[in-house]
Parts: sequence; C-alpha cells; structure tokens
Amino acid sequence: MLKAITYQPAVIAAVAFPLSGAAVADGSGSQVALAVVAGVLWAVAIGLVIRAPRSIRATPSLLFALAALTLLLLWAAISFRWTGDDGAGFPEVVRLAAYLGVVAVVGVWARPGSGPSVLAGIGVSGVVIACVALVSRVTGLGGDADIAVILPPAAQRLSAPIGYWNALGYLMAMSLPAVIMCALDAGRLRRLAVAGSIPLVLALYLTASRGAALAAVLALALVVVTAPDRGQVRQTGLVLVPAWAFVVVLAAVMADPLAASGEVSISGLAVLAAVALLAFVAQLLVAPSRRRSPLGSRAPRLRGVYVAAALSVLAAVVVILGPSTLIGDFRASESDDTSLAAGFASDSGRSAFWGAAVDAFAEDPLRGLGIGSYANYWNANGTLSTPVRNAHSLPLETAAELGLVGLAAIIGFFLVAGLAAAGRIRGAANPLAPAAAAGVLAAGLVSVTIDWTWQVPAAIAPLLIVAGLACGRGLLEKPSAKPEPAVGWLRPLQVPAPLGAPVVVALGLVTIWASVLLGAGSFQLERARSRLEAGDLNGAAAAARSAAQIQPWSGEAPLLLAELEEAGTNLGAARRRAEQAVRLAPTDFRTWLLLAYVNFELGNRDAGIVYAIRAVDLGQAVVDRAFTRLR
Repeated sequence: MLKAITYQPAVIAAVAFPLSGAAVADGSGSQVALAVVAGVLWAVAIGLVIRAPRSIRATPSLLFALAALTLLLLWAAISFRWTGDDGAGFPEVVRLAAYLGVVAVVGVWARPGSGPSVLAGIGVSGVVIACVALVSRVTGLGGDADIAVILPPAAQRLSAPIGYWNALGYLMAMSLPAVIMCALDAGRLRRLAVAGSIPLVLALYLTASRGAALAAVLALALVVVTAPDRGQVRQTGLVLVPAWAFVVVLAAVMADPLAASGEVSISGLAVLAAVALLAFVAQLLVAPSRRRSPLGSRAPRLRGVYVAAALSVLAAVVVILGPSTLIGDFRASESDDTSLAAGFASDSGRSAFWGAAVDAFAEDPLRGLGIGSYANYWNANGTLSTPVRNAHSLPLETAAELGLVGLAAIIGFFLVAGLAAAGRIRGAANPLAPAAAAGVLAAGLVSVTIDWTWQVPAAIAPLLIVAGLACGRGLLEKPSAKPEPAVGWLRPLQVPAPLGAPVVVALGLVTIWASVLLGAGSFQLERARSRLEAGDLNGAAAAARSAAQIQPWSGEAPLLLAELEEAGTNLGAARRRAEQAVRLAPTDFRTWLLLAYVNFELGNRDAGIVYAIRAVDLGQAVVDRAFTRLR
C-alpha cells in the first residue's frame, strides 16, 4: 500500500498565487508585465546564488536544460546583427531571459519532496482561473464581450481572463494532470481535487479549443496509465466521467446563455449553480483517504447509478454536439479570410503560417531571419491578406528566425525535460507525481507546437515550472526508498558556487537592465496611445518622445511620432520621423506606407510612389487594407 503524498501548504501557495495573478492580469501578455516578471525572476536568481553555500546541488539534466535555453537566448541576442527590426526582437529576447529565469529558479529552489506540492499549486491555480473565467463570463465582467465585438465568432469561446481562448484552453489542459494527481492520491486534497476538476473541464470545453482538448486527453492518459493504484483510478473515474460528461452536455445545451454578452446572465448563473452542486455531490462520492466515504455504505450503490447515467450522458454528447464539433480542420483558404478572425482564430490559416515559416527557414537555414522577424516576413510573403505576428508554432518560428542553432536549442530543451520526467517515473516508488509532471509537459508541448502560447507567459508558465522541476531535484522523493535514480544524468552533483555565480549575476544584471528599458519604454508607448485616444496630441507626443529616448533602437516610437506630427499638419517633422522609423525598421511595411502618405501630402508624388511600391513589396495583400488612406 502506497503512502499518501505529503503536501506543503507554503509551497502550494507560493506557486498558486503568482500563476493565478499572472492569468488574471490579462495573461501578463503586455510588455510592461513581461518586463516586471523578467526583472523579479532574475533578482531572485541573483539572491539565490549570492546566499548559496559553497556548492549548489544540481543535476546534469538541469544544467543541460539551462545551457540549451542560454544558447537560445544568446543566439537571439546575436541575431540583432542581421534582423530587420530590433524593436520587434528586443521584447522576445527579454521573454527568453524571463523563461530561462523560471526554469533556473525552480530547478535550483525545488528541494526533494517539493514536487507534488508544486504540481498541486499548478492545479490550484488552474481551478481558480477556471472559476474566475466562468464567473466573469456569466456576470459580463470579463473582456470576452469586447473581443466578440471585433470577432463575432469569439462570442461562443471563453477567453477571459487571459484574453485568448486557445491560451486559456491549454492552461486548463496543463492544469488537469496536476488536479488528477491530487484526485488519485489518498491524501487530504483528494476531495477538493475531484470537485475542482469539474469547473476546470467546463472552462476547457467552453474555450472550444480542439488542440487544448487533445492536449488534455494526452496529459490525462499519461497520469491514468501510470497511476499505481488501479482501484483508486476506477473509483475516481466512476465519479468524474459522468460529472464531466454532464457539464459538457449542459454547456452545449445552454450555449446561448453562456455566450459573451457583457451583461449578467441569469441562465448562466443557474448553470454555475448546477455545476457547484454537482461538484459538491461528486466530492462526497469519494473517500478523503483510505477511510470510508462520507456517504457510508451507500457510496458504492450511488457510484453504480453514476455508471449507468454516464452511458446515457456520453451518448447525448455525441448526438447533441456531433462529430464535426469535435473534429476540426486546421486548414484555411483565401475565401475563409473575411475578417481579422483569420489571423486570430485557432483554426484559421495555421497551415499558411507554418508554410511561411518553412519558407523563411529555407532562405537562411543556418542563422535564420533574426529574432522578431517572422511578422514582417509574413507581411511580405504570406498567402492570406491578414497580418500576424507569430507562426503559431514555436519550433517552426524558431527555425525561421534563429535557424538551425535556435531550432537545436529549443528541441534540446524540450527533449531533456521530457527524458528527465520519464526518468523520474522509472525511478520513483510512487510515480504519480512524475506522471503528472509528464502530463503537464506533454500538454504544454502540444500547445507550443501548434499555437502561439509561447508568447503568453501565464499560459506557458506551468510548462516552464515543470521543466525545471523534472530536470532538477524536486521530483525526488523524501524520504526515498531509492536515494539516487538509476539514470546517471538525473543524479544530483555538487556544482561549486564560484563557478556559476559570476554567470548568473552577469546575466541577471543584463536582464534586469533590459527589463527596465523594455518596461519603461512600453509604458510610455501605452501612455502615448491612451493620450492620443483622448485627443491630447501634446501629451501623446511627449510620452512618445520619452519612449524614443528609452529605446532608441525601436521604430515604434518614431512611427507614432510621425503619425502625431502628420495629424498636427506638421508635415516636415512627420517626414523626418517617418524616415527615422524606416531606418530603424526597414522591413516593416507600415513605416514605408506612412512615409509614402506624408510625401503625397507634401506634393512629392514621385517619392511617394517609390515608397508606396516598397510598402506593397513588404506588405503584399496586407497593405491593401491599410492603403485605403491613399485612395
């Protein structure tokens, strides 16, 4: 009989609170939030190194994972020498530094025996985020209604609080194996995990993300197949499968009341009340540990009723939803491109985005286009008339921007993380926690392979945390029947602190400096745009000039200043600012387009035509939408 997992409340809270807060803050997708995260993480990393003893216990797998991410970061920084837009690449370098900081801090900080608590923290945050998402939808407090105004098909898809339905779906998928780990364990969190999984599955379904559903099934299968107590699996499955099926059917039937409207939905509140009642009943049907269920001897009979109900409910799912809802096509044609949704929706244009990334890689397979260059390459060579910033696939986008070196680094990172998780499963007396970690990694790998969740920090954080956990010592059992795993590259070794401290401090200080510049410059740009919307041209110009001084390599501030000068009929200054933007971002069609427009206004028709032709070359069909100003 396996011993129940011991959880550490402080560790759970230390993981759950930041993850929940990051998700509620629009997924921490803004550059200001990214800068804050990167700066704080590396400040913590420097503190850990300075306060470390003479040596740090680390594993070869952790060192390899950190080396792979460091290589990716350094190569991205070096690519500024040939990239066409330093301003677009700078936030991506800071993002890589932040992600490296997550893996480093977790890998070094997590002690043996802390792994289950870290995973439980991921599960808790997932349940909290799911509840926030559901409540925000039915109360109209989230931003889903605003998205639906721009993209009407998004009205049926749950996006808040992150702001992108696929990102929210993948976050739910990565949280599910952690929640199921607690539900299959004989510890005190079991009943809470059973109850919490129900709103989590409902939120996952309401995102209508097929990729996230696939990731969730894969992650769940890894945990269930590896679970050591088959009886616990059967008992928990008899409770959860009918409950999950019920909420899915309920959501399908109540699709309209659950759609984004921006107002309080009484029917939606009734649905949430039914879900809460079902979660309460479900947790009563499982025993909190090896003890008997609170329902006593009636629990087995009630679970038998659940089994019968499950068959009818699952049949209803197929009848109501139909196979076409569950099986999707990732392809898109030009005829599908009727709105901005083609570049934002989960199932539109992916094959075209991937194809463009492959073509970009073929142009320079060794070094790539340079960090942050995919968007401009797509604008010039894309086959759909809509702008996109990401290739919807981390490996392909990395290959396009950073060539073989970047591709080898990112593949090496994920490969060592996966192998480390597999090694932890083989070397554990109770493989439940390592299996849950493997499930999180599998779901996260699906997400970054077929979508752009890598650019959403809150959605990708569980993957990075678990990678550090698996490669480090966090999944080692304490006390362990096997003090050292069988796989040699997972055995902890002593790394002299003086060897790693200079590297960490130097990289950390550079990252903190870059984060300050990114955060301050982005804040001023956001301030300038908000002032512009309010009609305060002078205030917008002052903020934009501050942004230009903070980030003199970026073309965004000069471009905005050129627009402001043009709006104020100061055409000479507008042309100088537009020319500056062209020098800083020569592959961005927007800079050439604005320069053409200003020259037309100045009467320089020949120059305007030349610049307009260049804008068309760089923008292809995309420029048609923006070029209407010249007609």
